[in-house]
Amino acid sequence: MANVNLIPEDKGKAPAWSKMTTTSLIVVIIIVAAVLGGMFIWQRVLIVREASLKEEAAKVEAEQEQYAEVAAEAKTLEIQLSSLKQLLDDHVYWSELFWQLEASAFKTNVLEALQATEPGKVEIQGSIPSYNDLAKQIVAYESNSFFKSTKLNNAILTAAADGSTRVSYNMVLWLSDDALTKTDTEVLEDSLRDYKIEQPATEEVTEEEEAAEGTTEEGETETEGESEEASEEAAE
Repeated sequence: MANVNLIPEDKGKAPAWSKMTTTSLIVVIIIVAAVLGGMFIWQRVLIVREASLKEEAAKVEAEQEQYAEVAAEAKTLEIQLSSLKQLLDDHVYWSELFWQLEASAFKTNVLEALQATEPGKVEIQGSIPSYNDLAKQIVAYESNSFFKSTKLNNAILTAAADGSTRVSYNMVLWLSDDALTKTDTEVLEDSLRDYKIEQPATEEVTEEEEAAEGTTEEGETETEGESEEASEEAAE
């Protein structure tokens, strides 16, 4: 018996164009998904980058504010130092005058009054045992470079209650230029000198003293050893 196929041969087969459409659709979906996924990832990267940039910007701003504060403090300190330097430059060191008067004055010279009425001019009053001593005192003042010149206004011989005599005098001392001012180096040297004076003196042990102490300790040790040996012999 012959087999007869009543179904057409092309029945149940999908057309070729249908397969191509499905494939294209799948490809399009994959591409769209990749694009959307890439866009999502890129968006997350941009968000993270934006947050990082904001954080860095905040740090930079904070540092700028800090530097601005430091710059303002430095400017204030500079103004203060400038003002202090101006004060030091204009400062009159009267103490130096007293130092120089004491350094040049004889022990028998008694200073009774001091007056500074003009810049560079000092008038002093005092007494000294004799005219000869007064002449020597004037020479001593003029030999000191701190004083430019001297002028004796008057000198009178006076008698004291105990019968002794002294010469009372009035004298003008002209100071040298910049005698009562100091440079920065001189101010620093004076500060270091005052610091050394205020420091307590420390006892320094010399090598000879250490050697002497060592010899004394060795002698004491030997003496103790000999005493112990003598005690043992006596006991035997």
